Amino acid sequence: MNIRYKNIFVLLVLLGSFYGCTKKADGIVGPTGPAGANGADGKNKASAITGYVNLFDQYGEPDSSNAGVNISAQSGDSVVSAVSDNTGKFVLPNLPIGSYDLHFKKNGFDSLKVYVVHSGGDEDKFIGIVRLNESLTTNITSEPFSFTNSVFPNDTNFVLQVYINFSGPPATRFTRRDFNLYFSRSVSVGSHAYDVAVTTIGSSETDNSNQYAISEYLGNFGSQGFHYAKGDTVYVKTYAVPVGSTWTSWFDYATNQNINYPYFGDSTLNYFTWPQ
Repeated sequence: MNIRYKNIFVLLVLLGSFYGCTKKADGIVGPTGPAGANGADGKNKASAITGYVNLFDQYGEPDSSNAGVNISAQSGDSVVSAVSDNTGKFVLPNLPIGSYDLHFKKNGFDSLKVYVVHSGGDEDKFIGIVRLNESLTTNITSEPFSFTNSVFPNDTNFVLQVYINFSGPPATRFTRRDFNLYFSRSVSVGSHAYDVAVTTIGSSETDNSNQYAISEYLGNFGSQGFHYAKGDTVYVKTYAVPVGSTWTSWFDYATNQNINYPYFGDSTLNYFTWPQ
């Protein structure tokens, strides 16, 4: 290519670039097209309530299977129900927006009611894990009291010795026991009316026996603000309770409160005379 034609080619390229950068198309807006179909109403769409149930025996050990728990809820004039599988999973399907009381039941286990606010929509409502304890079958067969001298010079002179004898398999790591003791001057003593409460720790009881021994320093009563006089009758209500663990409560959404286990099992009412 000679110099003259080369210069003309460069000029044409520059002119094309110039006009290409400034060129534009002026279009005319057409008429609006027909409206599409309405989408689903996500707010009022029914969906499932799901979760898991964990089963524990009365000794605080996980059950071999979490299957067989019946979960039900009232929906309008009908009852929607489901049964947990081996993993504990359950699904209550097709529940419209609203508030529900979920009832958890299985023979031989404590029953629970959980209040759930269900917003419906495209996603299922997951309520987490609910624990059911096996119903207590431990019975307190006897509960003798005695007193011994305290070894602490600044303490009260007496120690109350309590020996709780119970039925069932001996206490081991896998068959533990727990007991709650409530003390009061009133014969109506109980878990909601007492002066002093003592909670045992069953996990430490692994001596393969059917007796739980408790040593309670009488000075502990005074440190909690209760001073009995010599000759006073002190009543003791003792309950067999499920073994304590980090899963000993559930949340009640209706009252916004933690509802504590245990569900009290067998109990005894005893008394002793204050010795000093």
